[in-house]
Amino acid sequence: MIRELAGSTWFRRAAALAAVWLCAAGAFAQSASQDARMQWFREAKFGLFIHWGLYAVPAGEWKGQPVAGLGEWIMNRAKIPVKEYEQLAGQFNPVKFDA
Repeated sequence: MIRELAGSTWFRRAAALAAVWLCAAGAFAQSASQDARMQWFREAKFGLFIHWGLYAVPAGEWKGQPVAGLGEWIMNRAKIPVKEYEQLAGQFNPVKFDA
């Protein structure tokens, strides 16, 4: 009997409708939650300062080798001489940055 019910057109349509309803309900809940978080952000007048520099050019890798740690410390951790590190300045051009 259960097998017959599960194979029926009515059951498949009901299951599909339930799946759609659950997805829609989840999307609405997520949207409401996100709206609440954004409202807090606006009221708190919280800002985010993003900084970056020459260390963004090698992006954690120096001379083909990964360098562990935070990007800001690549010169120190990879023991990059100042003269070599200075050469990155010619490649650092953030004109297309769009936050």
